[in-house]
Amino acid sequence: MSPTSSAAPTATTNPAPATVSDADAHGFTVFGNGARCIGSDNAEMFVRTAKSALVVCRSEINQLYYRGYRIADGASIDLYDVSRQSGGFVAVNTPANARYVITANGFQLIQNGSVVVNESAVESGPTGWAT
Repeated sequence: MSPTSSAAPTATTNPAPATVSDADAHGFTVFGNGARCIGSDNAEMFVRTAKSALVVCRSEINQLYYRGYRIADGASIDLYDVSRQSGGFVAVNTPANARYVITANGFQLIQNGSVVVNESAVESGPTGWAT
C-alpha cells in the first residue's frame, strides 16, 4: 500500500503574463516596426496577445503614442492621442470612434461604446512599469 497524504486545497489564480523575450526598451524586436517605438523613443508598455502586438511609447518631447500590429495579416496602426489610465493606457482613434485600452493583462478595442475586441495578454512588459 502506498502512503496517502492530505494537503489543504490551494486557491487558483490566473498566472501573470510571462516576460517578453523578444523585446527591449523600444518595444518588440520582431514584427518589423509595427510594434516598436520610433528611433530612440522608449516603450512605456508593450503587450503581446495571441493575435496582436502593442506598444505605448514616449517620444523625446514627452508625447505618448501607440503602435499596434495584427499578427495574422501584418496590419498596423499608429495613434497619437494617448493618455495614461489606472493600470495602463488608452489610445483614441477619433475618426473610427474607437478607444484602444492597453493594460498588462491585455487589450480591448471599444468602438461606439461596445467592446468589439478583447484579447488577453500572453506577455507584457517592461517589468515594473506601473509605479
